[in-house]
Amino acid sequence: MSTDPDSQQEVSNPEASQQPDQDGKSIDKKSDGVVNPSAQEKQSSDTPSELIVLSPHYDEKHHGLYVEKLEQAVRNPKVRNIALTGGYGTGKSSVIQGLVERIHSSKELKKIRPIIISLPTIQIADESDSGDNRTDRIQREIVKQLLYRSDPRKMRRSQYRRITHITTVQRAIACFIIAIFLTFAFWLLAKPDWHWSQEGSLWGYWQPAMVQTILWGLTFYIDWTWVNKPTIAIKGLQLGPAKLELEKNDFNYFDKYLNEIIYYFEVSKTNLVVFEDLDRFDDPYIFDALHELNELINISLGQERFTEQKKPPVRFLYTIQDSIFEYKTKGIIENADARYAHQLEIENRTKFFDFIVPIIPFSTSRNAYEYLTQLLNDHVFPAKIETEQKLREIVGSEVSDYRLLKNIVSEFQIFTERISVSWDGNSEAKDFLRDHANYLFAFVVYKNTHFIDYEKLQTEDSNIDKINKDFLSMRENIRKKIEKLFDELAHDLKSFIERINSYKKIDMRNYILSVNDEDFYNFATIELWSKALSFDPYTSMYPKILLIYRDEEIPLPNSIFVDLMKNRIEDSDCILSFGREINDLQKIISTINAIMEISNISSLLSLEYSMLPTEMWQIIDGFRNSFQEKFNHDIITQKLIQQNYINENFYIYSSIFTQGALANITSIAANANTPPAMRTA
Repeated sequence: MSTDPDSQQEVSNPEASQQPDQDGKSIDKKSDGVVNPSAQEKQSSDTPSELIVLSPHYDEKHHGLYVEKLEQAVRNPKVRNIALTGGYGTGKSSVIQGLVERIHSSKELKKIRPIIISLPTIQIADESDSGDNRTDRIQREIVKQLLYRSDPRKMRRSQYRRITHITTVQRAIACFIIAIFLTFAFWLLAKPDWHWSQEGSLWGYWQPAMVQTILWGLTFYIDWTWVNKPTIAIKGLQLGPAKLELEKNDFNYFDKYLNEIIYYFEVSKTNLVVFEDLDRFDDPYIFDALHELNELINISLGQERFTEQKKPPVRFLYTIQDSIFEYKTKGIIENADARYAHQLEIENRTKFFDFIVPIIPFSTSRNAYEYLTQLLNDHVFPAKIETEQKLREIVGSEVSDYRLLKNIVSEFQIFTERISVSWDGNSEAKDFLRDHANYLFAFVVYKNTHFIDYEKLQTEDSNIDKINKDFLSMRENIRKKIEKLFDELAHDLKSFIERINSYKKIDMRNYILSVNDEDFYNFATIELWSKALSFDPYTSMYPKILLIYRDEEIPLPNSIFVDLMKNRIEDSDCILSFGREINDLQKIISTINAIMEISNISSLLSLEYSMLPTEMWQIIDGFRNSFQEKFNHDIITQKLIQQNYINENFYIYSSIFTQGALANITSIAANANTPPAMRTA
């Protein structure tokens, strides 16, 4: 129960327990900084950070109303089946905790004896099982928990009595008493000639004492060797002399062990059973079985529904989602009218329960950002941590479970403290935490939402590693294509110059190209072709291009560069717009310049690359398709990568680096590959 994800846990310290209202008025959403003044004071102190506990926690402000309604329900003798409805993370377990605490503390509710049954989801929820088999598994686990809750000393008539523990001292005393009776019986039957002391000395009783000691030792040995020998069960549940096991042809587990179940409720006086999260098994038929079981138990105990009773009836309380009853009509009515099927869903829900308490969602995708901000404000970090508003909005939009948000903040706190401790808490550590807070927080978010992939980070086999490798390979390939293109353009330009100066014996190494008085010695540079293809629309002026050889200046028309590049581009199946060739070529040059400056996936994903030679376009398009395939249904990772919170330096936060090594890694990469707001000083 301590790990129920439906529980709504408040922070463990008094200050942190003050959560914002559900309308979010206590938080300024437009503020980009997380840390408020009070939080800054806490962060500046050297006091250790408080634990962020994930277990259910009852809070009167948020849960009091629901507990009050449930209390009214358990007071009403007509109410036998109660529903506490709400989605995951709405706080159902916290409400149940509050109800149990109120029952134990109230004199008026002293007759109510509750138990909570929480089933092992992983063990039962096997998709390969049929519906009937899954129902049997759930029933088995319920019966098992009921029988194990019973006191073996009180359940003496049960054939499933649990093995009780007897201490060595208790067994030794019992064996000693048995030895006394055996000694007395030996004296009566055998009538040995024992010499009793006439003076009242204890030494006169050595003969019976010797017999007593021998019998006691023999009795203790037999008990220890044979009586205390453990029983072995190959399968099923071993409870004393009987074994509880699931047989293949056993349809209804409750029917088979009904007598044992009724006997348990009769002896234990339990009259309130809380079933947590039965809806997780997607088995609506278990509710029919439990409803019938409740009726049979109350009938057997003399708790008739419409007669006045002195003792409270046995009640079942279910924590579920409303949607579970939608599955109940599937497959029941073939070719039925949709309206009739929907009406049946509504009737199933209202007829099944005597009372329903709905929980209004505490945290949703619409307000999770606010609670995340509040959690970060309320907890202490080794440095003044500020995370960007955009990052918190991404996390809040995709993670609405309040418990998961709390765990993310808790692990973020531990990660920051670990870095600070590894660097002895010096100023470099604080600077690193401030500058890399966004990256580190994104890493923690990824860790909590991608368990398997996070473990693969250690072996460089995660999806993050794969996409980064694909990016590096793509970037290398496209840069080779760009270099090849401009090498070919330089060759074409030199060939043209040699043709127009064929009557001269020239050395191309001595030629200089001047574009608007800027000299270029290398004809394969992107800058040269960018300036040569420039056009000022306001002045309608083309650049002044001169071929300089010694003292001779030969003017070159702009059209030469247009024609040369046009031929190369169109040879690659990239068709230029008729009459707008110069504009298209300028766009191509601009896109190529942007590609050469790309250092991370985020920049590439935001790049408009429609005006590119076909080969280059295909390389970029192939990478973007691969990106979509890897993260097709992983919206949060897509957003984190697109905003550069996850990049090629992601591995830095997956392990512990020494201060020097980490500083070298981040000093090279951070300034080049991060947004200005994230760059190190």
